[in-house]
Amino acid sequence: MVGNNLEVDIKGTSDKFTLTNWYLGNQYHVEQFKTSDGKVLLDSQVQALVQAMAAFSP
Repeated sequence: MVGNNLEVDIKGTSDKFTLTNWYLGNQYHVEQFKTSDGKVLLDSQVQALVQAMAAFSP
């Protein structure tokens, strides 16, 4: 989380992207993230992942 934005780092790469205003409401969300190899992460799973990762933040 960077301000109201969700910053996503791609594990194993230097790639990342930012979803602007993610934390201002569902209208700023995407329904799903889909990788080139067909893996899918749904919007509802993103928040669960963010909460789980927050436990590891210093």
